[in-house]
Amino acid sequence: MTGNKAGMALGGVLIGLGLSFIGYVPNLLQYPAETLTGILLLSTIVPFGCRILMSVLMWFYDLSDSRFEEIVRELNESRASKAKN
Repeated sequence: MTGNKAGMALGGVLIGLGLSFIGYVPNLLQYPAETLTGILLLSTIVPFGCRILMSVLMWFYDLSDSRFEEIVRELNESRASKAKN
């Protein structure tokens, strides 16, 4: 749960920084083409790039059947030791 909240906070910060970087000013009647292009990039290309990066990272994550069984065993042992205390 904490990781999810931290990720949402980090995402919000990055969006704010991105908008600042592209020169976004709220409540204008008409925005410059550069700002509109920057907003388009922030809402499409940047998330796509992050998704590609996560896919590459997951490619190297070892989750074979034996590793999965090891993780389940460790979790069960941890729960059992907490239940005793």
